[in-house]
Amino acid sequence: MNKDAVVDPLDQRFNALLCGYRPTGGLARDSEIAARVAARNPGGFAWLARRIAHRELLFFTWREVLWFPVFQFERSDMSQRRGVACVVAELAGWTEDWERADWFLRPQRELGHRAPIALIDSQPQRIVEVARMERYLHNV
Repeated sequence: MNKDAVVDPLDQRFNALLCGYRPTGGLARDSEIAARVAARNPGGFAWLARRIAHRELLFFTWREVLWFPVFQFERSDMSQRRGVACVVAELAGWTEDWERADWFLRPQRELGHRAPIALIDSQPQRIVEVARMERYLHNV
């Protein structure tokens, strides 16, 4: 690769998310998530479409494909994990899709400079409170 080649900032951002989510299941394309949801849950495709339309899931678009952080889904039935759903609800409306995906990986002062994804299993309510506080501060 030419060291002087210009790298698309969106490609860099995607690679950062890809690396950031790798330890917790990585990212999956929309087609893969749709197949998993449909296989585990009758009516799952309609559920998925509804959640996407209402921005209730954590996802972003890169190169015309929706990408989903896999950690947000229960492995057994591909439903959205409750703690994640509550955080996404707090972030919705004032953040865009990429920003929400970044937020889970970004260390937060209120969490002892740890990323929300590191604490979502052990302290989901604390993560919701931090997201709620950020929403409040954004709207002030």
